[in-house]
Amino acid sequence: MQDIGNTTIAQGQAALAKLIDDINKHNLDWNEAETRFQIIDRIIIECLGWPKETIRLERSQKDRTYSDYELGLPRNAIWEAKRENRTFELPANPNLAPISDLPSILALSGEAADAIRQVQGYCGSRGVDVAVAINGHQLIAFLAVRSDGQAPLEGRCFVINGYEQLQSAFPLVWQMLSPSGVAEHRLHRFLNVGDDHALPAKLSSFLLNYPQYRYPSSLQTSLRTVSELLLIDVVDQEDVESKFYNECYCESGALSQHALV
Repeated sequence: MQDIGNTTIAQGQAALAKLIDDINKHNLDWNEAETRFQIIDRIIIECLGWPKETIRLERSQKDRTYSDYELGLPRNAIWEAKRENRTFELPANPNLAPISDLPSILALSGEAADAIRQVQGYCGSRGVDVAVAINGHQLIAFLAVRSDGQAPLEGRCFVINGYEQLQSAFPLVWQMLSPSGVAEHRLHRFLNVGDDHALPAKLSSFLLNYPQYRYPSSLQTSLRTVSELLLIDVVDQEDVESKFYNECYCESGALSQHALV
């Protein structure tokens, strides 16, 4: 069973505030490994609450490609880490809306586009739908494997641009990317808000040869015959109707209380 962790949003916010305070005390010039160790590891473990035993690092496939982080047992999210000083070029967004579209980011090329294509390739070959590209202060999360007919790189993505937005929007980040949020497919629902969704098909559409008449078994036929012989229609028997209601009728409260009996 998936260990969903036990870090709450409030605890994650406190851990993030401590992390950012630690970052501000250093003059950052870290390579990718140091960025992962100093920032991204702490975001995943301390802020989002992923248990260490559910995290796998530098996992390879037959194609000899290595993913940075694979989260979950079984894996259900892959994170690609870049150096903290490798800034992602993102579309202009003065209101800091947390949703963007992948084609616009890919059109700008640069570090963000490379990271998106790289993590999407890892997810596609490993059958994982939640993909995250992060350089420490910027984060892009999207659905890398889809079953709704839309190409993964033509959809929308969840974007955090800078530590200030990471702090202000942390409850939303936790909802999308914590173990509990991933288990509940929160990112799927968040990115699909506003899309047109058809009403689900009726359950009867999944039944073969529906509708069709079902012939009663011999036992059902016998029970029906016995019921017709022993039970009478009270409405049609005026001489016993009053007696029936006086002696046999139960109020709704008593009926519901003793229904199982």
